[in-house]
Amino acid sequence: MLCKYCGNPISASTKVCPMCGIALAAPAEEGRTAAESRNKVMKRLPFAVFTFLLFVCIIFSISCHQP
Repeated sequence: MLCKYCGNPISASTKVCPMCGIALAAPAEEGRTAAESRNKVMKRLPFAVFTFLLFVCIIFSISCHQP
């Protein structure tokens, strides 16, 4: 088996590549279900809302200060 990051030959039971040091995903983790993928996206939702509101506030404050 080869490391998918650096191409170094490794055994199938290796958890971390000895050459590049990147943790390798277990076979069970590679096949995510649709529900798990949605949960990851939902965790990003608060950040996206905060960013959107921040930009709205910046644009509003710039437009209020123009003569």
